[in-house]
Amino acid sequence: MSPRAWLVVRLLFVGFWAFSGITSDFPTLPASQLTGPIVFAIVVGAIGARFWVFREYKKKNRTAPWLLPSWFINPFQTRQPFQFFHLGAISFIAFGVTAAIRHAITVGSPNFWPAELFAAAFGLGILGGIWLTTNTHRGRFVSGENRHA
Repeated sequence: MSPRAWLVVRLLFVGFWAFSGITSDFPTLPASQLTGPIVFAIVVGAIGARFWVFREYKKKNRTAPWLLPSWFINPFQTRQPFQFFHLGAISFIAFGVTAAIRHAITVGSPNFWPAELFAAAFGLGILGGIWLTTNTHRGRFVSGENRHA
């Protein structure tokens, strides 16, 4: 598929999750009950992306280049897991943010938060882990947008 087609696929995924956040019917929780899980999700997302997902790139028999996440690359390649996790993280963030916007408009109470913020926090953690990994291994990751992967 062409790079523009992969952009459309990714936008459809993100759009689906953004729409799901707007229309979701998850409960709102007191802010005090959601703060801990949100911090936990950020930390687990970052550590998981940094250490667990990154293992694919460090395999000894790996010949594929290390591609930076891109909106124009196939996100379903098993040899490029950051492509998929980047899409997932952005989708989680879209889901949580649109639910938070819906909540702010309809409920407006800062004392209660939508449970979807947990997904957004997990997405932020994943993006943070990808950013940390690609920056600590800057010399190994390359832009793949011209590779048509």
